Amino acid sequence: MKESISKFITEGKALLWIKTNDFQEVERAMIESLNSLENKKFYIYEKGKTINFLNDSIENGMDDLFNTLDELYPQGIRKIPVFLLIKGGIDEILKKNNLDYFREIFETKKEAPRYNFTVVIADNEDVPPQLEGIVDFIDKQITDNEGAIKKYILDLAKFEKLELAEEEVEKVIETLKNNINKYSRNKEKKENIPSLKSNEIRLNKNKIEDMIIVKGGKYQPSFADEEKEVFDIEVSKYLITQKMWAEVMRTNPSHFKGENMPVESLNWWEALDYCNKLSEKYGLEPVYDLSKSAQGILMIKELGGKKVYPDVANF
Repeated sequence: MKESISKFITEGKALLWIKTNDFQEVERAMIESLNSLENKKFYIYEKGKTINFLNDSIENGMDDLFNTLDELYPQGIRKIPVFLLIKGGIDEILKKNNLDYFREIFETKKEAPRYNFTVVIADNEDVPPQLEGIVDFIDKQITDNEGAIKKYILDLAKFEKLELAEEEVEKVIETLKNNINKYSRNKEKKENIPSLKSNEIRLNKNKIEDMIIVKGGKYQPSFADEEKEVFDIEVSKYLITQKMWAEVMRTNPSHFKGENMPVESLNWWEALDYCNKLSEKYGLEPVYDLSKSAQGILMIKELGGKKVYPDVANF
């Protein structure tokens, strides 16, 4: 992990998210990586307290994440680089004012590469959707595994009396990861077929009113290099009426009342909640995990119970 952090710092990027349970390891790796910089500022924020590492002192006024970002952000225009390590605290990280600051830091660095404020976040969760696309990502477990694989490749090359450059080793690891991902996806598809057939039996048994079956098949979307398989799904023939909504949710949020009129005046999360409850009504497994909806995070429950972000979900 230290190599990955050092590479990130050397490349002068703005935001790094590290998935790990060992925050102290991240701190040690950052300290070692920053040793080569003669002039620098290094702060550590955790649970409402900001420590100036070089002075070993607590910073007054930097008693929450927003105040810390607000204090350090302007210092990025100076020559001395400023580094901030945030240890955990996902709920505070996801507050709107802090998310806005992270986006501002990213955009400032993008427009002015010499901007000198860098943020590293260490947390035990994956990158939240609100920060995807603006942070670099390191998964400690994957990094550790790659280190072991790299050692094995080098040992094997030495045994075979081969000389491999660093770029060639990285290419071998990347090829191996791609092949494993393809194998994993194919395996999941095969394992899911019995469950999907079981689901299909239940769909036929508990026929949902005013729904029609759309037959599945294979197609190649514009964003993929290979064909995707889509299974049979049921969709409503009509817009969801106020009567249909009230039967499931026991409420009617609509302003323009009428049993057979489309339901309106509801938000996206309420619509997902309706889908979950409709699934339960007909003996199906709800797929939307709304436990973190207050933070704007949606998770998908795949077949088998695994929870993943929507962009990687296998529906």
